[in-house]
Amino acid sequence: MRIFTFMRPLYTIGKMPKAVFQVGCSDGYTLSEFQNAGASIVEGIDPSLTGRRAAQENYGVKTNAGNFEEFETDRKYELILLTHVLEHLYNPRKALQKCNSMQRSGDWVFIEVPLLEKIENIPGYFSFEHVNYFSESTLSRLMVETGYVPYNIKKMFSDEIYPIIAVMARKEKKKNQDLASDFKRANSLLRTWHQNETANWEKIEQRIKKKLKRDTEVYVWGAGVHTSQLFANTEIKNWLSIKSLIDSSPTKWGKKIGNLKCSSAEGCDLIKGDTILISSFASEQEIYESLAIYKRNGVAIERIYGEID
Repeated sequence: MRIFTFMRPLYTIGKMPKAVFQVGCSDGYTLSEFQNAGASIVEGIDPSLTGRRAAQENYGVKTNAGNFEEFETDRKYELILLTHVLEHLYNPRKALQKCNSMQRSGDWVFIEVPLLEKIENIPGYFSFEHVNYFSESTLSRLMVETGYVPYNIKKMFSDEIYPIIAVMARKEKKKNQDLASDFKRANSLLRTWHQNETANWEKIEQRIKKKLKRDTEVYVWGAGVHTSQLFANTEIKNWLSIKSLIDSSPTKWGKKIGNLKCSSAEGCDLIKGDTILISSFASEQEIYESLAIYKRNGVAIERIYGEID
């Protein structure tokens, strides 16, 4: 777990945090690791009922339902974890202020978010789920302004499909820090990304059109963000005759993107001669391999990013 790398400041003062709280605790696994390592109190909050049930049933971890900003407690926590949370919140400042109110001076927070750096050539970096984007400068400024001083900062460029920044910060009185504006750098970065993104979608559109003739009947596999972006940034939806969207996730069955409904593969009765276009960047190869049985039965499987058969 990356988080233990950032707990070295705690080890240097000779103690393990007694009370740990996680915002967005999911199935409770991370909290259970702290519990096993010696933390006497582990607690979290998550909006997912499924995740909270798993935390209780699998690890005996106490969790709370609801929005963190509205969470009330009199307990103080030596360590609060926010891994891939702040980018989803409309008001991350309010969330960190809430953290501050739940801690004493000298307590710690661990934050991990996508990093707005070296993203010029990452397709679809700006996703619908993320409403905030942080550079090292803007994240540090936010932390200082909410009562925290960053001690350890690590940038990771190969752990995920996009860069990540992780910060271990301590609740302290504000120090005079020169936090320069990051506007010019970020503005230049975004302009370059937008130019590359526009060119990338044009290439994708031409690649698909070269392989699949106008009005070709296809099933689009993938009913998520990538497909929404594909339809929004290209003319593929009008170029092809899309019979249905397909996805392996039951939560998407019956839902629509525009006027196209999503179904399971079984619900589409795929037969020899049918065509599937995989619409995914991160999982394209995995999906392609999972569709081998359909390919053997005569269904054409087309990819966007990998080699097109």
